[in-house]
Amino acid sequence: MNSDFKLVGVVVKPHQSSAAEMVKEIAALLERRGVETLFCRECASLLGGEAEGFARGEMMLRCDMVIVLGGDGTLLSLARHQRERVVPILGINLGHLGFLTEVAATEAFEQIESALDGRMRRSCRMMLASKLLRRGEAQDLPHVLNDVVINKSALARIFDVDILVDGQWVTNVRADGIIVSTPTGSTAYNLAANGPIVHPEMDVIIISPICPHTLTQRPVVLSGGVEVELRINNGEEIYLTMDGQKGFPISGGDVVKIGRSERRLCILAPEERDFFDVLRNKLNWGKRWTGGSPEERSE
Repeated sequence: MNSDFKLVGVVVKPHQSSAAEMVKEIAALLERRGVETLFCRECASLLGGEAEGFARGEMMLRCDMVIVLGGDGTLLSLARHQRERVVPILGINLGHLGFLTEVAATEAFEQIESALDGRMRRSCRMMLASKLLRRGEAQDLPHVLNDVVINKSALARIFDVDILVDGQWVTNVRADGIIVSTPTGSTAYNLAANGPIVHPEMDVIIISPICPHTLTQRPVVLSGGVEVELRINNGEEIYLTMDGQKGFPISGGDVVKIGRSERRLCILAPEERDFFDVLRNKLNWGKRWTGGSPEERSE
């Protein structure tokens, strides 16, 4: 069975010079398969100017599929360019943990062939849309795949925030921060803050306080159709961060509204592998950890 991927994009993590040979081999593979290819500007540089480089936003508008070489951060940077037209993404992990880029470099070419043959599972993920309200002015923020985070700097005091859901007051939280995440983002910052792990294809929104002043304030999971409103009452040196990559300072009196985006992201995954395989592999579930020296742990 052949896929409908006639125009495929290739994106590589910036400054990933070690990926040059893989980019060349992928280019050769796609050429053998008769697939037209668009390369990001970093790929074009690795190819020594043999190909034209394109902006990531243009690639997401034109391509039928995009292959990402890097880590989860590289895929997240691409997700910000997702529009209403859903472009499947195949993530090849050249980083470390890799919940999103779950295909190992050693199996990259095999899985690219599977994608071109239409033998990959499509995992559809919700995204979040948000806006900042400041002194009566509304500013749309980037759509995100993982999370919207409000937190303070290391030396700032605890800040105070009111949480509302669909306009109804829920609670007041004094904490180091608040994470509003998608199911995909449940294994990112949310996991480090003791939030729940949620299957990535569910339609829910997770709110997790970071080091709350009241220990009984726990993470909550809401229907994906609600609007979460965070009203910043006071605080200093507070930052609003989108997917851990785009951020700016906010202050008392600002309001952040967060809800489900009309955009969705499609991640290609091997048919024989499911979310629980990824959890067992990435989090070492079911394995006994004995520690040892750094050399032993790297084996």
